[in-house]
Amino acid sequence: MKDLKDIKNVAIYLRRSRGEESEDLIKHERSSIQICEKYGWSYTIYKEIGSGDSIEARPIMCELLDDIGVGMYDAVVVTYYDRLGRGSGTDQDIITNVFLNSNTLIIETTPFTIYNMEDEASEEMLAFKQFMARRDYKNINKKLTHGRKMAVEMGRWVFSSPPYGYDYNRKTKKLEINDEQAKVLRMIYEMYLDENMSSNDIAWSLNKQKIASPKNTLWTGATILQQLKAEVTLGHIIYNKTKGNRKSKSAVKKKFEYVPKSEWKTVYNAHPAIKTQEEHDKILEAIKNNNTHTRKNNINILSGVVKCYNCNSTLTIRKSSHDGRDEISNCSKCKECKGGRSELVMDSIYKSAEALKVTLNDIKNDHLKDKEKAILLKEIEKIDVKLDIQYKAIDNIELWFEEGRYSSDKAKSKIKERKEKIYELENIVRKKREKLESFSSMTNNDRIKRIDDFIESMKKSSDENDKAKQNAYIKNIISEIVWKRTEWDEIEVTVNFL
Repeated sequence: MKDLKDIKNVAIYLRRSRGEESEDLIKHERSSIQICEKYGWSYTIYKEIGSGDSIEARPIMCELLDDIGVGMYDAVVVTYYDRLGRGSGTDQDIITNVFLNSNTLIIETTPFTIYNMEDEASEEMLAFKQFMARRDYKNINKKLTHGRKMAVEMGRWVFSSPPYGYDYNRKTKKLEINDEQAKVLRMIYEMYLDENMSSNDIAWSLNKQKIASPKNTLWTGATILQQLKAEVTLGHIIYNKTKGNRKSKSAVKKKFEYVPKSEWKTVYNAHPAIKTQEEHDKILEAIKNNNTHTRKNNINILSGVVKCYNCNSTLTIRKSSHDGRDEISNCSKCKECKGGRSELVMDSIYKSAEALKVTLNDIKNDHLKDKEKAILLKEIEKIDVKLDIQYKAIDNIELWFEEGRYSSDKAKSKIKERKEKIYELENIVRKKREKLESFSSMTNNDRIKRIDDFIESMKKSSDENDKAKQNAYIKNIISEIVWKRTEWDEIEVTVNFL
């Protein structure tokens, strides 16, 4: 049986849960290294930050178990056994079996204890530690879940990012109206209800005005419908829509599923409303009566997109009296622009799309800008996660103070430290957002993919003879098509992409 004298090569496993003190991880690392140096062991450090609920959520732990399984180490050093895991019984069995089959020891530094899975006493002690660690985790998780539920019932926003039309106030933990975005939502409601515009046409209108979508890209008909149906803009928070873990693939986790609408829970008047209940009911009725919100039988492929070169009027598309083919009418406003065959415009669309792809592939500077945008977005996302961690840590400190685990002075001191960090992070993220403000998050690769998708969709809808779909696809990618034909019969078609 392997014991202390047989140990030469070890792994040090360090884990800090989100919201815990970073200083703790430093202390654990220092104490583990001191043990290794005391006994002359060579060591490799495995370090991660993440929940201890399951192995699959901890990639470094999975890597460590793979390395243990092939016999890379004589032992694994941890400050406390529960750092290895306090998840389900299945997870605990996996950990136990990996250590047992590889004859790898577990060394706990606080207090210094060696566990050998082949020893019955060690096995019983670890089984007891596993049970206590799991119970402790469940109790903490239960309290935090209860606290989250209570926060929602108080009208606080506890979900990831704020919905379009709102900003999250980290001090009050509630939603506040974003005036610019709320103005856009009001435009969407009016265009849909008062101007009888389809969701695709609304998206087209917003894109032509260069108004960024919720994801800082182009609007689509589907995004417009999401905003029209959103109940959060009534001032309410609706929760308990789903249960289970969407991301987890574990068989022991609760399966993700949608909860029936009758079981949803609503907190009314949690934040200021952007639309009234009357407007919301009218919108839902309109969507129910006509999902496409278009006159499909009367619409033409080029309806609304072809403009006169001289006066910018929208040119009418009609059927030719000779052969029934689509043709562009003369401009009825300025009388300067002559009409012609629609097929010339369609040819120009495809040629212009292919030419744009070549241009996008050749533009190096824009590619660098796209890369910079992507980096900025990732940096902002990371800082937002850090800010959420700080605010959740404050919630935990308050909870532990209420439970008597922290004195008043200690709680105040720790909250002060967290608030100073929050101030620092918010300054950093503000500057990054200012830099990103003029950028679109769409990269050149995204634009090229949109063109490829457009061409493929157009061909498919052409085979189906669905003119309404083709018109929608054109409006998803093109702002306008300028038609120029003079008395000298010179035809010029300019396709302007969004």
